[in-house]
Amino acid sequence: MKVKEKMWDGRGRPRKFQPGEAVEWRLRAPDNLLMELRICARAGNRSINEEIIARLLLSLNYQPGKPVIKTAEGEKLIALAVRFDEWLENLLDGGSGNHVEGNKIPPHQEQLWVWRKGERILLPGKTTGYSMRIPENLADEIRAMAKVHNRSLNDEMLTRLMDTLGYFTERLLEQNEDAQALKALCMEFEIYLKKRIKEVEGSDLPWDESSSQ
Repeated sequence: MKVKEKMWDGRGRPRKFQPGEAVEWRLRAPDNLLMELRICARAGNRSINEEIIARLLLSLNYQPGKPVIKTAEGEKLIALAVRFDEWLENLLDGGSGNHVEGNKIPPHQEQLWVWRKGERILLPGKTTGYSMRIPENLADEIRAMAKVHNRSLNDEMLTRLMDTLGYFTERLLEQNEDAQALKALCMEFEIYLKKRIKEVEGSDLPWDESSSQ
C-alpha cells in the first residue's frame, strides 16, 4: 500500500510544512472561542498566534511541530478557568448579595458551549477581531479550501479551529483524496488566473491599439 493511501488512517510519514513568507490576517472570532484558544496556548507555553497556526496545520493534515493540546485536557483547563473567574467575581462583589440569584446557574459556563446529542456546540456570543501573522503558503491552502467548501475565509478558519477544539462543526470535509484534489485544482487555477491577469496588464489594450493606428 502506498504511503499516500495510508496517511488518512494516521499511519505513514506525516506531511511537513515550510513556513515561507508571512502575511497579515485578521480573524473575527467569538470571544469565548478566543478565550479557549488563549487557555490552550498558555498551557502549551506558546503565543495565541502560534496556537492558531498549529491548529490550522493540524486540520490540513500537516504535522504542527508543536503538540496541540488534547480536547479533554483543554476542556478541563477551561472549566477550571471559568470557576476561577467566578470565584474572583464573588470576591469582588464583597458579599453584597447581588450575585446570589445567579449562583444556581454558572453564567460563564452557559456562555461557552452546550452539549447536544453528545456533541459540543459553541455559543457564538460577542465577536472580536484578532490580528495575526500566518505563513503565505498556509494562507493559500486555507483560501483554496474555503473555495472548495463554498464559505468565507473567516468561516473556514473558524470551522477548522473549532474542529480541533472538539466542537461539532458538521461542515468540515474529511481529508480524503477528493478534497485534496479539489484543493490542488483551486490553487493551480488561481495561479493560472494571476499569470493571465499579469499578461493582460502588461500588454496593450484593444482600444489603445485602435487609437494608435
